Amino acid sequence: MSRFESAADTQVTNAGLKQLAPLQQLQSLSLWDCNRVTDAGLKELTAFKQLQSLTLRGCDLTDAGLKELAILQQLQSLDLAGCNKVTDAGLKEVAAHKRLQSLDLGSCKQVTDVGLKELTALTQLQSLDLAYCNKVTEMGLKELAALRQLQSLNLGGLKGTSSTSLGQPTAAVAQFHPTALDSSHVDFSCSRLIGKRQ
Repeated sequence: MSRFESAADTQVTNAGLKQLAPLQQLQSLSLWDCNRVTDAGLKELTAFKQLQSLTLRGCDLTDAGLKELAILQQLQSLDLAGCNKVTDAGLKEVAAHKRLQSLDLGSCKQVTDVGLKELTALTQLQSLDLAYCNKVTEMGLKELAALRQLQSLNLGGLKGTSSTSLGQPTAAVAQFHPTALDSSHVDFSCSRLIGKRQ
C-alpha cells in the first residue's frame, strides 16, 4: 500500500497510528480533521521515510510535533490548514523540508510575517495557501518574493490587507519572479469580507 486516507471526523488516535507501522513504503497519508491526533502521534509517522504527501489538516498539533517530522525528507506536499497551534517556530521546522512543492497553512492563525521569512528556504515551493492567516501582512508577503518557483498563492481573507486597498497586495506580489507567479494564480477571495470575519 502506498496511500492511506482517513475520512474527515473519524476517530483516528495516536495509538491507531501505530497500526500503520508495517506500511514502510507509504507515500501518501491523509489525516484530515483527525483532531485526536496530537504531537505524540507524529512520532509514529517517522517510520514512513518514503512519505511524499502528508495531510494533517485540523489535527491538534504544535510546533513540537512538527519537529518530529524532520526525518521525512521526501515530503513534497504538506497540509497544515486549521492547525491553530502552529506558530512561526513551527514554520522553521517546516522549512527544513527542502523538497516541498506544496504547503497549505490556511487558517493557521498564529503564523505571522516572521514565519513567512522562514519559508524562503523552500526554494522548490510552487503552491502556498495563506488564506485567513490573520496575522500575515503585506510586509510579510514581500518576503515571499524569494520563492522563484511559486506559481499559486492563496491570500483569501487576510486581515493584514485592508479592503480599501485591495490592489495593494499585488504591489508586494509584483516583486515575485516574472516567470514564476502569474497574477491569474493569486487568489484574494473573500478579502472584502475580512472586516466581518473573526
